[in-house]
Amino acid sequence: MTQESIDQLKKLAFFQSLGSNSKDKLLSQISLITFDLGQQIAVPGSISGHILILLEGQVRFIGDVQGRLHSLGKFEAGSVLGAASLLCGVGIDNLIASSSVLAASISDELWAEFYDNDLSFREWCDNQLWPSETINVTRSIQEKNAKSSAGTITELELAVHNARRVLPNAESILSAIADDRKVFFASAWGGNRPGNEVSNNSVPPESHPFPVRLISLPNSLVEQILNIQQQNTENLSNRNISNQQINNSPSVVTPDRSPAGAIPVSSFS
Repeated sequence: MTQESIDQLKKLAFFQSLGSNSKDKLLSQISLITFDLGQQIAVPGSISGHILILLEGQVRFIGDVQGRLHSLGKFEAGSVLGAASLLCGVGIDNLIASSSVLAASISDELWAEFYDNDLSFREWCDNQLWPSETINVTRSIQEKNAKSSAGTITELELAVHNARRVLPNAESILSAIADDRKVFFASAWGGNRPGNEVSNNSVPPESHPFPVRLISLPNSLVEQILNIQQQNTENLSNRNISNQQINNSPSVVTPDRSPAGAIPVSSFS
């Protein structure tokens, strides 16, 4: 790590959330990694063996929408890449470099160690809401729509802008429900299925190696996705997502041809 990269890293919220011992250990084990334009950074269906902190360049989050690959989001410097797949227990990140990229690489084992032993870092992780986990939940809901399982980009955009993190406790779950929202599993740990609704307003049991992750969506949006009734989407309030905005006009992208074997696979897969 260069001193410039270290100084840049120290300014980020994720680094500030670490305790002093964790910060020292991170700086002793972290390394730099580069990607060329168009190179695959994370593949869908696989949990990467490292978490990346984007220091320079841009990365695109891509996905299949109605049979075509589209750009669903753009990540800028400071973004955390790959943590959503690890914490959710399912490979939901499909990432390609849209420029030359420089990133700091953290092993999945070290990330998990910090999560287990550093309370402030754990709280930071638990309160994050990455677009990829919201999109994964929304796709699952779309698949339950008997009329049209393909879904649309508009539904994905609305879900990302209106999703909220729900902590796995009774107070958070009941608060979301009282606010006319439905609560869904976003993680697969503990045998859960992302996109399944939390039943009977109950608190899900503990799961390992990471706890249950939950998100909520407005009832009206879920009904729209399921085609239960027509929805005036203009009434849904937009939600800012720092350096992880969903594009208003997603572009069609070409899949990367780099070998999947170049991407390390997590021991948690």
